[in-house]
Amino acid sequence: MNRTTLSFPLLIALLLLFAAPVSADDDLDLPADKICDGPTNEMMHRHLLGQVNRANERWAAEYEKLASPDEIAAYQLCVRERFLDAIGGLPDRTPLEPRITGTVSRSGYRVEKVLFQSQPNHYVTGLLFLPDSERFEPPYPGVLVPCGHSKEGKGYESYQSAGALFALNGLAALVFDPIDQGERGQYLGPGGWPELCGTTGHSTVGMGCILLGQNTARFEIWDGMRAIDYLQSRPEVDPKKIGCTGCSGGGTQTSYLMALDDRIQAAAPSCYLTSMARLLATIGPQDAEQNIFGQLRFGPRHADFILARAPSPVLVLASTQDFFDIGGTWDTFRRAKRTYTRLGRAADLDILESDEKHGYNQLHREGAARWMRRRLLGDDRQVVEPKIELLVEEEYQCLPDGKVMNLPGARSVYDLNEEYEAELAPRRAAAWAKEDKAPLVEQVRQLTGIRKLADLPRPEVEIFGTCQKSFPSPAVKEVEGKNGNDNPPAAEPHGETNPQPNSLSTGEAICRVEKLLIRPEKGVALPALLFLPETNTEKEKPDSDRVVLYVNEQGKSTGAAPGGEIEKLVRSGRTVLAVDLRGTGQTAPASRGFYKAEWKDAAMAYMLGRSYVGMRAEDVLLCARYAAQRLADGRPESVDLIAVGNIGIPALHAAALEPQLFHSVCVSRSLRSWTDFIRGRLNRFQMTDVVHGALTCYDLPDLAATLADKLTIEQPVDAMGKAIEDGNGPEISQSSSN
Repeated sequence: MNRTTLSFPLLIALLLLFAAPVSADDDLDLPADKICDGPTNEMMHRHLLGQVNRANERWAAEYEKLASPDEIAAYQLCVRERFLDAIGGLPDRTPLEPRITGTVSRSGYRVEKVLFQSQPNHYVTGLLFLPDSERFEPPYPGVLVPCGHSKEGKGYESYQSAGALFALNGLAALVFDPIDQGERGQYLGPGGWPELCGTTGHSTVGMGCILLGQNTARFEIWDGMRAIDYLQSRPEVDPKKIGCTGCSGGGTQTSYLMALDDRIQAAAPSCYLTSMARLLATIGPQDAEQNIFGQLRFGPRHADFILARAPSPVLVLASTQDFFDIGGTWDTFRRAKRTYTRLGRAADLDILESDEKHGYNQLHREGAARWMRRRLLGDDRQVVEPKIELLVEEEYQCLPDGKVMNLPGARSVYDLNEEYEAELAPRRAAAWAKEDKAPLVEQVRQLTGIRKLADLPRPEVEIFGTCQKSFPSPAVKEVEGKNGNDNPPAAEPHGETNPQPNSLSTGEAICRVEKLLIRPEKGVALPALLFLPETNTEKEKPDSDRVVLYVNEQGKSTGAAPGGEIEKLVRSGRTVLAVDLRGTGQTAPASRGFYKAEWKDAAMAYMLGRSYVGMRAEDVLLCARYAAQRLADGRPESVDLIAVGNIGIPALHAAALEPQLFHSVCVSRSLRSWTDFIRGRLNRFQMTDVVHGALTCYDLPDLAATLADKLTIEQPVDAMGKAIEDGNGPEISQSSSN
């Protein structure tokens, strides 16, 4: 824990430590209609959606310029390279070590239970549906079927039915479990059962992936590529005739695989492809593997997944009533169709639209099977799905207990991430041990997107009136409580036996409060309160000519409520600028349950190649500069920064990158270390609090170390938001020592 000997940070740390949570003071809120056009809790969504629309317009203009085969080939190469770079590249090929753990016979086909390792001791479970050799002569075309977001994975009815239908029509089909589905639960809880499934599991894994410069998609794509390796290794399968089809999350995987793997000769993604414009304007970003860093800035868009496959045959399977917008599907199809036409291969891209809801329905399965027969066997006969005798759980499970993580030496995605972080930690330590840290600071700027203070624009600042606020002494409050006032007596923060400097023993503090609106950029407004002490019975003069910049994850009004941190500062004579950084306080999105409220907006920013950490750090810098120039004549180190909650992460970045602005920094109840995301595994999906690829360069303690005695850290928390006592929790990486 960092502790400074300066009197002010010690005082603030003690006040934050003992202050009880308080309710918000609505009287200090700015009028909602003055903050922005429309609901304030949708401000960031509107702002980011505007950036999305502009990015889509730029992309569409470039896409439509593609005319010649050479231009299209160059674009395909660029899409693939950027896509792979954004997900962190792909692992090395290692032995599959395949095993057949059982066989089930059905009329017209048989099913083999398959287990292989996509990475050493990282197990994949699947079902291989093989045609009756008496009816169809091998080798057969092989079709890969990645599953959508079903808890049962390969055992789900529609995926079993697809595998059986393909086998009944002379196609070998490998239906496999993605991570956190079927038998591939990656996190086993205390009871030995998988605690995370599907989208929740993918996104929890994704938080650690982001910090390592990777993506959940990296693991899903590699599993799919190794599954193709397995298909090609089977003597019953023609290795030159490989197809791929899947629905929903399986449609996502199919789209990625067909874009990246040239072995796929025919593809049929179902209930996924739409357009980024319609996706983000309707249901918004989905789970982690569907959100690729910077894809709205450089691609790939959904049409790019098709174009990257051109001119190989692709059938788009869509449903009119899908929550993936059908209008966006047709827009993407038409764009890609024009490109196939320019290549002279218009017939190789087609669409099948069913008047159904989201799902791999029978029409889609029949359409996919007919497409694979046409493209891989040269046979265009009609395909009709008979009644399928489904496998029961005992038959479709590859392992007796249905849990790959119980296999000896099994490694989860969490293990793989932790191993990679363990490789990075000593590299970070060695880099930050060097005396010249300027190159590292520049890397931090590049990763976060935080501009230099001199390059930041001057914000527009509006004053919406002033009011006078008094903070009655605790003695007065106690009398009111004894005389029937509804409010209970206020508790002394430090107790009578251990008085602290500037304690709330007697007197009344009165200050003038200005209601401000700070606009750092078009479409973004930061509601703020400027507390200017006027009278104080304890002190007639302020104890400092510096200004306090106060930012709180819960918003400015939390600290300004009776008994809050701002009251204590005003009593000590301090001038305080309290600001709601973007997406906090009055502009915080509505709650969305377990996930943090702003996760969809943060995911949208991520897809734009921006981080909330970077944007909020710039907010801190702009506000600190404004406070210094208005209230401290622009003197260096004239701002004392207080950050409460995980807003401390951008505050720490701001101070570390522009230390000349700040005299002291106090961070309370904030995340201790990004390494905790990796080693603790579980997290509260704090997407606003991470930076893509950060741990390849630095961790939060590395930034903290650069501030030395300027910094006080109190009550740090882990990735689940739980307080960390001294010596508790996972060890922080070597680079964090100070």
